Amino acid sequence: MSLPELTLIPAGAGSGKTYSIQECLGEWVGAGIVAPERIVAVTFTEAAAAELRERIRARLLTDGRLEDAIKLDQAYISTIHGFGLRLLTEFAFEAGMSPAPRLLNEDEQDALVRLALARTEAADRIISDLHRFGYGYDFNSGKGPEDQFRARILDVVARLRNVGWTRTETSYAAQAVHWIRERYGQTFEETTLA
Repeated sequence: MSLPELTLIPAGAGSGKTYSIQECLGEWVGAGIVAPERIVAVTFTEAAAAELRERIRARLLTDGRLEDAIKLDQAYISTIHGFGLRLLTEFAFEAGMSPAPRLLNEDEQDALVRLALARTEAADRIISDLHRFGYGYDFNSGKGPEDQFRARILDVVARLRNVGWTRTETSYAAQAVHWIRERYGQTFEETTLA
């Protein structure tokens, strides 16, 4: 049995993805095709990652492969965010980054958005005329137009983090560009063409 470069298993909930992966990886480890610490498996949720790890471990223990079951702790079995965090942590010095990355709190996110907006000419043009784009003082929240605009940017960033990118989702990107063009018109066109 040869080991493929990459195996993708796209399927719906309850279709047996975890079982298939568990069986495949258990077989590969058992046959010596892949070392358990060299496994990279990315799941959608932390719970699914933990379940997959434990199922593979159980398979290895059932096969009497205690040492391999222990080595499984070194495998990359996590969500895509967990995988990215682990890479950033393990290779921080090579990347010239802190070995202790962390999520930004809301104040830090707001500060970065403020800094980015201050450095962007297109944002200056939009911010100088926010009322034209439907932003005004909100008496219910006590937020001014700039606060609302920054909150909108953070909301868009959060939504984009949760959007996958496949060929079938290109219409989503096209809809987003259409919405931005409708909303910000010429300002957007000048920015993208400049």
